[in-house]
Amino acid sequence: MDSPKTTKIAEKLTNLNLLGLDRLGGNMRSSLSPMSNRSSALKSQRSVTTISAVSKKVGGKKIINQYIIMKRIGRGKFAKVVQCMDQETKIVYAMKIMNKAKLKKIFVGKNKHAYSSVETEIAILKMLDHPNIVKLYETIDDPTHDKLFLVTEFIKNGTLE
Repeated sequence: MDSPKTTKIAEKLTNLNLLGLDRLGGNMRSSLSPMSNRSSALKSQRSVTTISAVSKKVGGKKIINQYIIMKRIGRGKFAKVVQCMDQETKIVYAMKIMNKAKLKKIFVGKNKHAYSSVETEIAILKMLDHPNIVKLYETIDDPTHDKLFLVTEFIKNGTLE
């Protein structure tokens, strides 16, 4: 059982890791997947953290930053997943949309809420580039809104049910 001091230290380290991972660049990622078969344009793209989410509706379609929401493809306990397309490149992605306030109310351990698990998931996904792991391309986290958006590689053929 973790003491409150240990939990606070772990939370602080997680937050520091999230900030520090952006500074790592592709060095760690490239060393983890020498046999990745993704196209070189997508493979070399680094995960980006955006601090502002701009949401609007155009022609009945919702747009978040440069991503057009096309359709809902799944729903889980913590998030919904939609198929989206980048307006500029026309590349299709999956976007995981989570409510931060809800995540902070759900406890997954004695002193750990679901939001800290999501932070850990983001930190790990930013480091990895492997053909069998979904690639994280962008994290959109606007401090003025309660939503967190994870833009990931779109995998055809449905969910893992």
